[in-house]
Amino acid sequence: MKYLIALAIFLSFGFSKKKMAEIVPFEDFDSGGYQLPFAVIGDTQKTSKFEALIGRERNYKKTKKLISALAEEEVDLIVHLGDAIFSGKYREWHKFNQLMSPIRENETPLLLIMGNHEYSGNKSKSFKIIKKQFPQMVLSKWYAREYSNIALIFLDTNKKKLGEENWSRQKKWYLEKIKLYKDDPNILGLMLFTHHPPFTNSKLTNDEKYVEKAFLTPFFTEKKALAVISGHAHGFEHFIKRDKHFIISAGGGGPRVKYHTGKKMRHIDRSKLSIPRPFNYLLIEPKTKSINVKVRGFYNIEDNIKTLESFDISFN
Repeated sequence: MKYLIALAIFLSFGFSKKKMAEIVPFEDFDSGGYQLPFAVIGDTQKTSKFEALIGRERNYKKTKKLISALAEEEVDLIVHLGDAIFSGKYREWHKFNQLMSPIRENETPLLLIMGNHEYSGNKSKSFKIIKKQFPQMVLSKWYAREYSNIALIFLDTNKKKLGEENWSRQKKWYLEKIKLYKDDPNILGLMLFTHHPPFTNSKLTNDEKYVEKAFLTPFFTEKKALAVISGHAHGFEHFIKRDKHFIISAGGGGPRVKYHTGKKMRHIDRSKLSIPRPFNYLLIEPKTKSINVKVRGFYNIEDNIKTLESFDISFN
């Protein structure tokens, strides 16, 4: 029996090494003056067997429909807000690659930020796969890009997973980036991307106070700061606080959450979409004096993809 177990481990290791070699990176994104919108999607992970047993949604077909529609949009960039997969195992990333094949065929750049599920399972193996698929992750799990006249800052909000030293390094880097873009005359607006939302009405998760504490003080005081876009709380929410927009677009197919409403609502939600919220992604288009945000998606698998809400965020 011992020899059989040893042989199984050996074969499994050899198989995974072979599979690792097959992973091909997505297109990276170079900063520049782009004219088309860019897209944002989050939380495309499949429902686990345990979640399904306790009655949570299984939405893989809806996710495939969203990705197919997204591949048909005219965009120069796609941002994934994290939780691309349920666990960091190779087979999960293999399924993700199959799911995203229409995006890869279009050679559309795809940028990822780290969600909590990217840290699950064997972190060492998962990080190897992530770095191989997403070149922007090779040097750091936090980074920035410029899209036309907008600065995009991508953060890793998994504080405990990062550890205090890396968390402090990220905060220092973030403050330096805020100052850099504040003094750059070519940058008219600044957007922050996090997996964990500082604010949400979700019944499943609370406000992430540590995200608010670490990053929002300089964000609120910076005139160029426009919006924080997050995932994690599966659905869609839109808040405005101190003239800054907080958007949760986590409708990529993870089982949708219920929300506190009425007197139990923690934050005033500007979205009028019915609950449960639709499966969705965002199209964001920089303009001369503002950015336009479109919420695209559907409620039921038989529905057509359409614009469900649209709003502008003005430059200050």
